[in-house]
Amino acid sequence: MSSVAYRRGTVRDRAALQALLSALSPESAYARFQTALGGGPPPAVVDALLPEGPRGEALLAWDDGDLVAHGLWVRWGPPRVAEIALVVTDGYQRRGIGTQLADRLVAAAAARGVERIEVVSGSGNRAVARMVARRAPAAGRDRDGLTVSYSVDLPARRWSRAA
Repeated sequence: MSSVAYRRGTVRDRAALQALLSALSPESAYARFQTALGGGPPPAVVDALLPEGPRGEALLAWDDGDLVAHGLWVRWGPPRVAEIALVVTDGYQRRGIGTQLADRLVAAAAARGVERIEVVSGSGNRAVARMVARRAPAAGRDRDGLTVSYSVDLPARRWSRAA
């Protein structure tokens, strides 16, 4: 994992992000989007995953020129609340890349004045449940049918980088 480099995503990354999302297994696509992508997302979805400015930010993980993960934080509801979401390509899962991406997303959102992070996932998404349990054991948890929402108040000390 030491060769993975993280950087902010921009509209110049549309093609790489489209390729990453199109190559996801149906299971990975469903875990991230709660729906099938049917051969890849439409351009409007890709654009929405690359927010810029005070509304949010995308972060990308690259390994030797290949995009291997995407994450974003985006404000929704009250202006000091943001959701984070991420996806790691199938071949790179369970290597800590998603957790590193989440740590960076939380820090970036906090630096922009966000005071609460929301994470929404399917109730069967064990990777998200493990990450939240490790990083934010005091997170609020609300289950609604097949969806679980986690809520973490910042400052960032509530989201611990210690594994």
